[in-house]
Amino acid sequence: MNYCGTDIKASRSIWSGKAPWVVFSDQLDNFSYRKPTGKNVYKELKFMEPYLVIKEKGDWLKVVKYCPDIIKDGKLVNRKQAQYYGWINKSDLLLTQSSITDLATGLKNKMVTVLADSTVIAVPDKYFKNDSIRVFQDTDFMQDYKKVAMHTIVYPLKESDNGDKTLIAIKSYISPDSVATETLGWIDNALIRNIGQQLHVDINTLPSDRILFKDRYEMDTVTYGKESLQESEVLEHNEKALLYSPIVSFKHSNSFSSFRTGAFFPLTDYRNSYILNVDGNPITYKQFKGIEKQLKQINILFVMEDDNEVARQYPGIINVIQGLQSRFSHPQSEFTYKFGAVLPTKGHVGNHVETIALTSDYMELLNALSDRVDTANKLSRNSTNHNWKSLRKAINMLENHKKETNVIILIGETGSGSEWAETALVNKLADYNCRLLGFQLHSGRSDKYTNFVLQVENMIDSYAKQIAVSKREKIVYADQLRTMNEYNEVKRNIYCLDFPNRSMTQGWVVFPSKDESMPFEGLTSSVDSLIKQVENDNRSVASSLRKAFTETGNFRNRIDSTFIQFHRMNKPSTELITHSLKSVSPLYFIPAQTVQIPDSLSSYVDYKLLLSDAEFKKLKNFISQLAGFYVDYKYDKNQQKGHKNQICGCPDDVWLLKNVTTTERMDSSLNNEYASTRSVRRKLRKLYYKNINAGKVHRLKRREMKQLSLADAHHLIITCPTDNQFLKSYKIAELKRRKELSDETLDMLIDYFKEKKKKLEQAAGNTFKSNGQTYYWISRDMLP
Repeated sequence: MNYCGTDIKASRSIWSGKAPWVVFSDQLDNFSYRKPTGKNVYKELKFMEPYLVIKEKGDWLKVVKYCPDIIKDGKLVNRKQAQYYGWINKSDLLLTQSSITDLATGLKNKMVTVLADSTVIAVPDKYFKNDSIRVFQDTDFMQDYKKVAMHTIVYPLKESDNGDKTLIAIKSYISPDSVATETLGWIDNALIRNIGQQLHVDINTLPSDRILFKDRYEMDTVTYGKESLQESEVLEHNEKALLYSPIVSFKHSNSFSSFRTGAFFPLTDYRNSYILNVDGNPITYKQFKGIEKQLKQINILFVMEDDNEVARQYPGIINVIQGLQSRFSHPQSEFTYKFGAVLPTKGHVGNHVETIALTSDYMELLNALSDRVDTANKLSRNSTNHNWKSLRKAINMLENHKKETNVIILIGETGSGSEWAETALVNKLADYNCRLLGFQLHSGRSDKYTNFVLQVENMIDSYAKQIAVSKREKIVYADQLRTMNEYNEVKRNIYCLDFPNRSMTQGWVVFPSKDESMPFEGLTSSVDSLIKQVENDNRSVASSLRKAFTETGNFRNRIDSTFIQFHRMNKPSTELITHSLKSVSPLYFIPAQTVQIPDSLSSYVDYKLLLSDAEFKKLKNFISQLAGFYVDYKYDKNQQKGHKNQICGCPDDVWLLKNVTTTERMDSSLNNEYASTRSVRRKLRKLYYKNINAGKVHRLKRREMKQLSLADAHHLIITCPTDNQFLKSYKIAELKRRKELSDETLDMLIDYFKEKKKKLEQAAGNTFKSNGQTYYWISRDMLP
C-alpha cells in the first residue's frame, strides 16, 4: 500500500498474500546493478518498465523482468524463462501499484490539473504544448512522455526527492500489463492541486463571513468578488471535475465543523475584452456573460388546443408528459428548465383556455395537469375552428422570457381556416425566441386537418428565417451560418428542420396518415430529440463565444487581480500564457483559511462526494446492505398488518411520522407484534464494525465503535457529514437493545435506508468522464 509520507505497511485485511510484488522504474535512464552496491552497472531501465521482486536486501531489490507467464499464485514458477535484471535501488523504483493513500481514511488521494503556482505563467512553454500540460519520463524534464488536459483528475504515485514534481496516473491502481496507458508521467507540482479524497462543498452555500483568503505567505487578506466564483462556475460546467470546492481536512468538535477548502478562479480577466460577431458588431465580455446565462435557461410549454381528440386522449397525453420527467432530472445539468402548460377547460358557456404558470418543479406541473383530468372529460366536443387560442395564450406567457429559449410542444388535431399562419402570430414566435413542435393526434379527410400540418409548417418556416437573422448577433464563426432552412424526414410523417446541417434553428411537425391517429411514441421521441437539438445549439453558441474570447479577444485581457494579490506579483502580461493555451481558459486554485460552521448552520451547507467508479460501487454496496434487512410482523391470520410508519425523505432528514399520532402508533404496536429482530440487529452492528475499519491502518477497537453514534459511523464510512438528528441520537451499541431502539423504530430506520438506496440509484446515470475514467457527483441528500 502506498501511504502518503510514511513507510507504514498495510494491514493484512487490505493486501492479498498471493499478490506478486511488482515494481516499476520510476524514470528514464535508471540502471540496475550486478550487486547491491551500486558500483557495477548491469542494465539500463526503461521508464515504467515493470519488474518482479525475487529478493530484498536493505535498500536494494533483486528483480526479473515482469511477465505474467512466469508467475503463479504470486510466485516465480518458471525461472528459466525469467529475464534477470540484477539489483535496483528502491529510490529508483515505484514500489507499489497503488496511488498514494490517505493514512486516516484509507482512501486514495485525488489531484486535479490546475494552476497552483505563479511560476507557470512566466515560462509557459516549459509546461504547456498544444493546449495541454506536458508530462515527462524523467524528473529533469528532458524527455517528453505524454500530454494531459487541464482541469482533469489524476492520481499521485510518487513524489520526487525534492518534492516539487509528482509521478501521476489516470487510475488509482496501475496494472503491469497496462501501465503504459494508465501512467501519465512526471508533472510539475505547480500544475496539480491536491483535492483530498472524496468530500467537497458548494462554496456558494457557505456564509460569506466564514470564507477568508490570505496571500500565499498568510499575511494579507486577499479580496475576491462573487462574480469571480460565478465565472469559474460557468467554466467548470465544461470541466465537471471542478464543479465544487475540495475539502482536504474535516473535523467536528464542540458543536462546530472545521474544514480546509479553497476555490477555483479563472486566471484571465476578460472584462475589458470584446469580440466581433459575423455582422462586424462588437460583443463585450459583459454581454457574453449575459448571453451565456440566457442560453442556459430553457422554458418548455405543453400546449393543448381545444380539439375533440385532445379531450378524449387527455390521460394519455399526461402519461407521455410524465414519462419525460427523467429527461430533466439530472442535477448536474448546465441548463435550468422551467415547465408550464396551456389547456382547454370547461367554462360556463363553452370551453375556455387555462394556463399553468412556469415552474422549475416538474412534479408541480404533473400534479396540476393530473388534477384537470376530470375537467377534460367534461369538455364540450366542438367542430369549429379554434384559431390557435391555446398557442396564442402560451406565447403571451413568454413575454417576460424573450431572451431565453422557449420550446412549445403544440398538441392538437385541426387548424384554422387557412393554409397560412397569421403573420402576427409568427412574428411573436420569432420575437419570443420560440421553437415549435406540432403534434397532430388524428387526421381526418377534411381540410381543417390538413391545415394543422400546413400552418405548423408555415409557422416554423417563417420564424426560422427571422431567428436566423437575429442569431447572427451571437455568432462569431462563419461556419455556423446557414443560408437555408430545409427539412429532414426522420421517420414516416415525422419531419424536422435539418439542424445543424441545413438550418440554424429547430422545429418539428409530427402527423398521422389520413383517417389514422398518431401513436404517442412519436411524441415522446420527438420531444426528446428536439430538446437535445436545443441543448446542443445553445451549448455550441456559448462554447464558440467562449472560444473566441480565449483565442481572439485577448488583446485586452488581464491576469486576474486575485491571482496577483495571492502571489504578491507585479502585473504580469497574459501574452505568453495565452499563446501556450490558445483555446483553454485556465483555472487556478487558492486555499481558504479554516472554515468553521456552527451546527445551527450546517444543514444549509451543500456537501458533495466526488467518487470514482470503484468508490461509487463500494458506497452503493454499503447502502444496499443497510437497505437489505427486513423487519416483519408475526403472522396472525385473524389480524391484518397495520399501518407501517415511514420516514420522510426530506433534504434535512428530520424524522417525521406522517399523519400518525402517538396513539395510533401505540395501537399499531399492540395490534401487530414484531417477529424477532435479534438477527437483524446483530447483522446490522456487524456491518457497521466491518465497514468502519475497512481499509484503515489505525483501526478502532470494538468498544470504541460501540460508542459511536450512527451519524458518526456513517461519516467514517461514507466520508460525508450528516445532520440527521435521529442518527445522532442513537449509538451502535443501542442497536442491540429494544429498550433503546424499539422494533418499530428499527423498522423505520431500515425503510429510511431503502429510500436512500433509491435516491442513490438515480445518481447512477449522472456521470462524467475525466481522463477516460468515470466519476460521480453525489449530493448529501442522497446519503443516509
